[in-house]
Amino acid sequence: MKHIIVLLLFSVLFSCSTTNNRKVLKKNKVPEYAIKLKKLFKIKKASNWEEHYFHGILSYSPIELREKLVADSNYLWINAFESKTSLIKYIEQKNNHSQWIRVKTKNTDYGLCYTDRRTFSKNGKSYMNLRDIYMYEGKIYELILFFESENFYKYLDEAVAMMESFEIIKEE
Repeated sequence: MKHIIVLLLFSVLFSCSTTNNRKVLKKNKVPEYAIKLKKLFKIKKASNWEEHYFHGILSYSPIELREKLVADSNYLWINAFESKTSLIKYIEQKNNHSQWIRVKTKNTDYGLCYTDRRTFSKNGKSYMNLRDIYMYEGKIYELILFFESENFYKYLDEAVAMMESFEIIKEE
């Protein structure tokens, strides 16, 4: 059931493609899902990035790209959810829908982290993604960097630093 919800979130994410669909809530109006999600991890946000809740997803983006924030690009998206399937099976299922390429696998305090990348075109624009996926205590944690190709390398170092600062808050 959780996988269906995640797939539905992805379909909504990729079906919206105009800045008119952007809905950013004020800091004092943090959605319930974001409050719950933020209790599961810590991340060091780059000083020139902002947190927002775009299409029901917790994400971060460079402040200077605020007006260029669209469904396919210019943010780091973070999600965590319960999963009864293995991490490898989840990755294989997701990779059936797109052409992700494994960049590296690293050992972390939470087990293996898989880092993948992909490029794709949509509506005449080129996009690049970078993704880290962990599985810890039955939850899959996914961080995906979505950027237009023209902006990808400009913000890559900041985004990777944020992704590397990601820490799962261990339940006691």
